[in-house]
Amino acid sequence: MKLVVSHRATHPGDWHVGHLDGRPAVGDQQGNWYVVTGDVVVHNPGDRLVWVLKHEYGHWECVHDMHWQDQYVDPPSRWVKDQPDFVEKVEPR
Repeated sequence: MKLVVSHRATHPGDWHVGHLDGRPAVGDQQGNWYVVTGDVVVHNPGDRLVWVLKHEYGHWECVHDMHWQDQYVDPPSRWVKDQPDFVEKVEPR
């Protein structure tokens, strides 16, 4: 599988966004990546970024969270499954 990371989150609890084999995906700090199957809104409070995916367009768009003003954000259960679609090797810090 080919992983392309569009944004690597820098704060604990925030999510990476990118594409896995050309499909939009979200990854956690442990290297678990999940393919996103619909529209999602991901808030990374540590980076103060909101990532929006319109699945029909297939690319991530970013807004600073001060412009988002507490609009809807999806819970992680929207994309996290029992098993990740891909596990990236992550070097321990």
